[in-house]
Amino acid sequence: MNPISTIIFDIGRVLYDYVPEQLVKSVLPESCFHELYLQHLFDTPLWLDLDRGVVSEQYAAERIANISGIRDCYAEVIYLLQNFVYHLPVLSESHNLYRQLHADGYPIYLLTNFQEKPFEQLYEISETLQMSVGSVVSAQIKLMKPEPEIYLHLFEKFNLKPTECLFIDDRPENIEAAMQLGIDGIIFTSAYKLESELHRRNLL
Repeated sequence: MNPISTIIFDIGRVLYDYVPEQLVKSVLPESCFHELYLQHLFDTPLWLDLDRGVVSEQYAAERIANISGIRDCYAEVIYLLQNFVYHLPVLSESHNLYRQLHADGYPIYLLTNFQEKPFEQLYEISETLQMSVGSVVSAQIKLMKPEPEIYLHLFEKFNLKPTECLFIDDRPENIEAAMQLGIDGIIFTSAYKLESELHRRNLL
């Protein structure tokens, strides 16, 4: 068994919390349409299409406006999509583990289902994310976890050996897909449990 030499992190619900109800309230506190956005935008096929990079912000806004019959929604959806990353709560203990692994010399990569512009915005303001060696973002390559092709793209792009990688993600299906390709995986449920798993593997 090859020793782990490379760490791969997911972002949402691992390094940053992601609770749609809180995001809508934070980004659009005066809006009357919170329920509309929660029902028809977040965690829907439309959101997945945004993450895959196959539809634009404008398309999503038009879709919501048409569903609701309220044109005011168009501008609000655009604003929401362009600003939600600035309201993602930092999971500080996870960031601390990330920084410790980085300080210990492990190259860290990001593998995330994320919209392209929001990812760029988050990366720009996050010193932690900037510590990564590189990233694979779903919207940039039109592939998404848990599709095997996105993991294979990561290996090829950065010349990584799957058996030398550890992947940390909050979704069991994403970890299962990674493990089927030979990557060790940890399902993230809390920073405390992640730290315990890292110690168990002698990575901390």
